[in-house]
Amino acid sequence: MKKSLLLNNYFSVLAILAILFTTSCQKKEGCTDGTAKNYNAEALIDDGSCKYPTKGCTDPLAANYNPLAEEDDGTCKKAEEDDDDDNNGNGGNGNGGNNGNGPANKQGVLVIKWTGTNCGPCGGSAHDAIEQYAAISSDVHVLAGHSGSGDPMNNWSAYGWLKTERPTGGGIPKIYVCDSLVTYSSFNDQYISDYLNQAPVANCKLSLDAATGDVTGNVKFFQNGTSNNYHLSIFIVEDNIGGGTSNASHPDYEQLGTSDPNYEHDHVVRASVSGAGVSLGSSPSAGDETTISETLTIDPSWDTNNLHVVGVIWEEDATSGEYIFINVD
Repeated sequence: MKKSLLLNNYFSVLAILAILFTTSCQKKEGCTDGTAKNYNAEALIDDGSCKYPTKGCTDPLAANYNPLAEEDDGTCKKAEEDDDDDNNGNGGNGNGGNNGNGPANKQGVLVIKWTGTNCGPCGGSAHDAIEQYAAISSDVHVLAGHSGSGDPMNNWSAYGWLKTERPTGGGIPKIYVCDSLVTYSSFNDQYISDYLNQAPVANCKLSLDAATGDVTGNVKFFQNGTSNNYHLSIFIVEDNIGGGTSNASHPDYEQLGTSDPNYEHDHVVRASVSGAGVSLGSSPSAGDETTISETLTIDPSWDTNNLHVVGVIWEEDATSGEYIFINVD
């Protein structure tokens, strides 16, 4: 009897030790960045879920008030400051602005997001980062390329060239800001601000007739260019595509990684001019302008009310063959 009792106790102790050993070997995943809003002190492995406060102007009386901002970054401007700029034709950013007749003498920022409906982080932290970037300024323009398998918005013909120049590296999500690949779980608004404060080499102004697919406008250089070739890429982009369990037109559109039943796919690249786009020539001089007239095919399934055109100017490096971001509008 005693021997049986001892054996039972022995096996009970072994079972408890096994449980403790297994539990101790499991490394908890979560956000390991102490500066993130959802920092988990118990997490040992970062799972890319970190979320960061949106920075911007938090003063409701300022001209550039950002209602999405959770942390003030000291950029608030008095309303009269922007009013004065607008009256002088400076577009409110002190860089020369746009008088409504041509390209604005101001710098924009291009953000490229490679995403997919079957990618969990694409609908989570990567989506949050993109919206934070877009909220900084109307001069931040986003292109979302859907490259995941089974994704109905996957359109290689629309952005194959762009994916070659800004590759996914074998996985998504991936986010590029201008020429740099950035960590989607780390939001860097200072990098955006520094870019926006630069004097532009050139810019474009394009208009889209969504009924016909006609894109018209022009490109203007504000500084002398180099001897390299310059190009204008033209993209038709669609917003407000239902991607939640309540608003998706088809289950294939439902986005993984979000709990929002009314999630929407925004900035989706639908069509583009082939290759690097329209050639702008080489060795441009300040004041040079190029007239743009292109026609792209509009699919009947696209909502023409949610379509707009984005133009990106590139400089093609003659030595490396790389395409260097110049401006976007």
